[in-house]
Amino acid sequence: MTPEIIAAVGTAIATSLTLIFGLIRWLTKTFLQELRPNGGSSIKDQISRLEERVDSIYLLLAETKMPIENVYYRGELIPVDQWDFDLKKPKAKKPKAKKTKQVETVIDSTFIENLDN
Repeated sequence: MTPEIIAAVGTAIATSLTLIFGLIRWLTKTFLQELRPNGGSSIKDQISRLEERVDSIYLLLAETKMPIENVYYRGELIPVDQWDFDLKKPKAKKPKAKKTKQVETVIDSTFIENLDN
């Protein structure tokens, strides 16, 4: 290999690496700008506005005291009396006491006579 070829390959590698690192830096900078508030057009600003709207909806519902019958949770309708609004999940069910069966025993007089023998 001649020195000219080695220099050309080295220059091509250096140029390629500079291009790749520059592209990564630009992408990182662009994506990070979306996560910082900038006055309205970033994702962070849009999420903040959505949170404010949801909070205002909750306040409107609380003011009107709309009757809620069921809560939809993980594909099931849960009655309101079984819903814990603080924990935002269904109330823990109390374990049911096991019912014991009362069995009546009828002892035959012939059975008692057979025991005596």
